[in-house]
Amino acid sequence: MQTFPLDKEFREQALDPEISCIVQAPAGSGKTELLTQRYLRLLSLVQNPEEILAITFTRKAAAEMRNRIISSLHRAESEPKPESQPHLTKTWELASKALEKDHESGWGILENPSRLKIRTIDSFGLYLTGRMPLLSGMGVTPEVANDPDELYEEAARNTLLQLKSGTKWYKDLSTILLHLDNDWNRTMNFIMDMLKLREHWLRLVGNISADSELKFALEKHLTFEVQRRLKRLRQAFMDNLDEHQLQTIFESARYASDYLLKNNKGSRITALEKLGSLPGTLPADLDLWLGLKDLLMTTKNEFRKKVNKSSGFPPDSDFNSPEQKKFAKKNKAEFHSLLEDLKNKEGLKQSLGEIADLPETFYSEEAWQVLSALVRILKMAAAQLYLSMQKHKKVDYSEISRAALNALGSPDNPSDLLMRLDYQIKHILFDEFQDTSITQQQMLAMLTSGWEKDDGRTLFVVGDPMQSIYGFRDADVGVFINTRQSGIGDIQLKPLNLSVNFRSQKGIVDWVNQIFPHVFQDVEDYVSGSVIYSPMHSSSNKPGQVKIHPFIDPGPADEADEVVKIIKETKSEYPDDSIAVLVRTRTHLQEIIKKLQQSRIKYQAVEIEPLKEKQIVMDLLSLTRALLLPHDTLSWFSILRAPWTGLDLKDLTIISESNDDMPFPQKISNPEQIKRLSSQGLNRLNKFSQIIIPAWENRQRRPLFRLVEGVWIALGGPACARNRQEIENAQAYLEHLEKFQQNNTIENLPAFEKSLQTLFSKADPEADSLLQVMTIHKAKGLEFDTVIIPGLEKPPRPSDKLLLQFMETPSENRSQFSRLYLAPIAKVGDNHHPTYRFIEKIKNEKERNEIGRLLYVAVTRAKKRLHLLASAQRAQQENSQKSCKPPRKNSLLEAMWDQVETEFENCGQVQANVSKDQEKLLEKKDNVLVRLDSKWTLPELKRHDLLTSGQSEAADIEEPVTYHWAGDTIRHVGTKVHDLLRTIAQDGLDKWYSEKLNEISQEIRNDLSSMGVSFRDLSFASAKVIDAVTNTINDPQGRWILSRHAEEACEYALSALIDGQITNVVIDRTFIDQNQVRWIIDYKTSTHAGGGLEDFLKREVERYQSQLRRYMQIISLMDQRKVKAGLYFPLLKAWRSIE
Repeated sequence: MQTFPLDKEFREQALDPEISCIVQAPAGSGKTELLTQRYLRLLSLVQNPEEILAITFTRKAAAEMRNRIISSLHRAESEPKPESQPHLTKTWELASKALEKDHESGWGILENPSRLKIRTIDSFGLYLTGRMPLLSGMGVTPEVANDPDELYEEAARNTLLQLKSGTKWYKDLSTILLHLDNDWNRTMNFIMDMLKLREHWLRLVGNISADSELKFALEKHLTFEVQRRLKRLRQAFMDNLDEHQLQTIFESARYASDYLLKNNKGSRITALEKLGSLPGTLPADLDLWLGLKDLLMTTKNEFRKKVNKSSGFPPDSDFNSPEQKKFAKKNKAEFHSLLEDLKNKEGLKQSLGEIADLPETFYSEEAWQVLSALVRILKMAAAQLYLSMQKHKKVDYSEISRAALNALGSPDNPSDLLMRLDYQIKHILFDEFQDTSITQQQMLAMLTSGWEKDDGRTLFVVGDPMQSIYGFRDADVGVFINTRQSGIGDIQLKPLNLSVNFRSQKGIVDWVNQIFPHVFQDVEDYVSGSVIYSPMHSSSNKPGQVKIHPFIDPGPADEADEVVKIIKETKSEYPDDSIAVLVRTRTHLQEIIKKLQQSRIKYQAVEIEPLKEKQIVMDLLSLTRALLLPHDTLSWFSILRAPWTGLDLKDLTIISESNDDMPFPQKISNPEQIKRLSSQGLNRLNKFSQIIIPAWENRQRRPLFRLVEGVWIALGGPACARNRQEIENAQAYLEHLEKFQQNNTIENLPAFEKSLQTLFSKADPEADSLLQVMTIHKAKGLEFDTVIIPGLEKPPRPSDKLLLQFMETPSENRSQFSRLYLAPIAKVGDNHHPTYRFIEKIKNEKERNEIGRLLYVAVTRAKKRLHLLASAQRAQQENSQKSCKPPRKNSLLEAMWDQVETEFENCGQVQANVSKDQEKLLEKKDNVLVRLDSKWTLPELKRHDLLTSGQSEAADIEEPVTYHWAGDTIRHVGTKVHDLLRTIAQDGLDKWYSEKLNEISQEIRNDLSSMGVSFRDLSFASAKVIDAVTNTINDPQGRWILSRHAEEACEYALSALIDGQITNVVIDRTFIDQNQVRWIIDYKTSTHAGGGLEDFLKREVERYQSQLRRYMQIISLMDQRKVKAGLYFPLLKAWRSIE
């Protein structure tokens, strides 16, 4: 018997193809399944699949949606209808109808899934700019820079170089530099920061040339915000208080004002002397509201508990007549009664407390002088950045977004591209809408600007404002809030709320429902990003477990020890369950990773351990620097100390005492310089020199990555690796070096080293996939049986000050642009402008609100068990009513402290601080120099009977496959196809899709041209490459080959001794499948023209059979598993295997 979720009605409405809607889908509510069902429903109705556009944020999410749709269609085609679970039944039914439409219309989606237009928001932006290169302002689609900081730095430097007497920029630059105490570097860094964030401020200031117009617009925005908040405050009074309570406030205000005025008491309350109703909502009414705030609240923004003469309520003893005494006593009692009524009015308290920080609605002459100069210089810096992008043919994603909007034109003047898209696209689905930026919202508004009510076109957006955690990527939860209230453009969206959680067991969901209404705000606000908690219902009746592990004054490793203990107990009791350790930032994992390693617990780290911090990579980087810089003493000493050379400190000291001006290669090869070395040191240095000196002399004659790799192997670097993970980390470094090098060298070494910061250590291939450690941001969208969240008490790094404090907010009115607030940084030693403080305060509020959402995302990853670990400090004051100090500001623990404080107060757990001496004893220290034996040599290849004895066929094994049938162009096509298939396998299939190949088509053409393909053949060759790779990533067999497998490798180089001679082979791809079979894959870009396809493939197998058998023989020497080989033909989507 099927059971339906409580929110079944909303889920059914979400599949209605006639309505546009916005769906709030909390954690575990089956959002992706709902999107899949909506897509299948629309697929059964449209004339062409291309009429549906689905947009998401990550390649992984786009690939998952595509795979779900294709898998659903496959199941509907080959499997009976599932009857046990309602959602599976529904998906099967929708897929069946979509298949019927597919067959009727001859789409062939299963054979050509690229017809499903599922894109990331960034790839869609690239698509738009590529379709209208001139209108977008970008020309041919450029490359997206991996490290745009270089572009920002160049633009900032060129901006400051305009500081020349007589130039139009001299006065403004002088104003700014004087404002910043003539600190050139600080000013340059400020400009760089503002260029990174230009998407927010350039949208408005870039379109206004006159200072007076800009000043009017900015002051209008400030006025609007003051009025908006005063309107909200006025409404809060009306919603929370009845007429009698309001009259009590008015009477008390007049009474207190009268007393304070008569007694010459300076107070803002005196402004209320004639108050007879709630003040208005204009900026001029702000003084009255501030007077009410002082009347009702303390300076800490809490409602008063009592009043005295300083607040306008003198004691009755101050009066002589009985009537006056009675009147004073009555007024104070009535007001105290009112204050008692107010103490639980949280929404009113929040709205009233915030008005003290409202900005001025005008700029002083001095502030505007600095602000206008800053705006003019930043606009010029943005122009310099555009020139730098043109020069280097590289852009950042902000430029892609700007160009994409330009390519669409405007609602009043739409481009040809927009009109074409308006005709083609009938339905848009937008995933993870809570992470949308204002720019992306505007792009969506442009795409739908020509839509009319009931014209058959629909917009479907889905997300969860409670999971908006990407503010650092410009995500603005206010976009979701405003869209739900006002729609997009002229499209009204029906709000639908899902509430059933299919992931977490009941105990976890109940705990989340109990805690998070207090973590989130009572008032929803699109400016500060506050959202209201939406409760969930668990589909499971199982209890689940939530356990808080409190620590009071712990030692440095206590939390890490507890994490290891939880992991061990969980793995022992539930060996098949998944476990995740989630932290806010990577640095919070350092102690935990150390303890896991000490306990020999294998784990998978997802982008946690920086590659640059791995010793094997540090040594390779030193080797790279040494080959490039003969005077880089530190790098040369590092490689002399590295395990593959292993000089001791005494010998290094002797070398360091020699002539410092001499290049290091000469220094270590000069007999006079090294004669004092120990005999073992001299032996090691001589072996090192025999390898490094020729390599150094041949630098820039060979690709640098090949040179580094060859030296490292010859010195014995791989022999020093402790495990496969270290080898893979070394390979990752060398691959990155290959991509970065130009002209056999590195032209910008600091930029290369900085680029390494974006790379992370490869996952341990021997690790237990059931135990993962990652950041909370990386865990979004995932689920685990057990979730452990340590370090809740740790705050983030504080934000830096900005040269120009700014904030962009979505507009409440869908017909208007977003609003912008600007204020300059204070002059050195001065206080900040009130508007600067206001913007900074709102940003801090947004950050605190996002912290609560980050905690929500973390705890809702748990399916069965949730462990929360946090530390608190013991209160020092003896008279303190609390035994614990409050948590640090902006920590995850602070977000829920009011709900969990008793856990810490009652834990009775006192950990003594561990002394430094004790800590040293706890840590395993190893100061022994690790190095290769001085007699170590490269191992020789072993002779093997299989390849050497009694083989009369040796010549056949050696005979290469000829390519007389293929012209140069076809051969170059094959080379590029091999290169792309290797890249896809290494990157992961989820990062590649058909549209991406079109986005890099120019890059493919450039590569083919550099290989020697003539201009006449470029279009043909490029199309062949794209066809071959598109076929592969859309073909089930091709996807199986490129998918993740155990012990996988691409372009796997092997050597073997065959009949006394070394034979080298390179295998296109190899891996172990789920049946423990070792596969050898060889790609063949053969084309078939005329004759039967089967006969052609049979001939190809015969042609390459001896080559594949040679590969299988060599692999069999290393791997005792069963070995199979196969030929894959990307241009033909054909596969043939060989046992």
